[in-house]
Amino acid sequence: MASYVAKGFTVFADHSGPAEDLFGQYIRALPEAARPSGAAKWAVVHPMEVTFPAVQAAIDERRARMQTSRLDLLQFYWQDYQDRNYLTALQHLLQLRSMGKVRSIGLCDFDTRRTDEICTVLGQGSIASNAVQFSIIDVRPLHGMNHVCERHDVQLLAYGTLCGGFLTDRWLGKPEPELYSSGLNPSQRKASLPALSTQLMFSRRRV
Repeated sequence: MASYVAKGFTVFADHSGPAEDLFGQYIRALPEAARPSGAAKWAVVHPMEVTFPAVQAAIDERRARMQTSRLDLLQFYWQDYQDRNYLTALQHLLQLRSMGKVRSIGLCDFDTRRTDEICTVLGQGSIASNAVQFSIIDVRPLHGMNHVCERHDVQLLAYGTLCGGFLTDRWLGKPEPELYSSGLNPSQRKASLPALSTQLMFSRRRV
């Protein structure tokens, strides 16, 4: 992290494995003015009772991991859109923001329809960003998401811009890998799906 900061990077965003703990260990040794910003992530992948204490506990856990009194950015992910309690969870997050535990609230991988709904219900300024996969292979954010974000003043945070490493010299001249090959990491599989969809679309056109 220190080498990246020395090169001018000012924000870290990862939640995989011990990433948040490592960030906390790093900034603990730095003076306040020299600390980079860090984005945490709260991913709800299983049904839960969305109460204020439950949401607060999730945020406090991330504050403890990152050793900070206030999260710079809390990125919120919700698995099941049929369960519209994501709106309740976000309302609790806004309350925690007003208490000073979170500086900004962002979405993670929310689709266009739900992003528009959330920003409309919660109001302008409630959501700072939406983190989505975006690359020269996966241009889905250009088909509606960009307009929604512009209308609600939401920033797009792009990840997967190098397609999990596919856009590097390592893959030059190599055969196309199988989607579920053991040699692919999860990021590369995610990058492969839009490319596979594009191939199928052009194949159908040729037929």
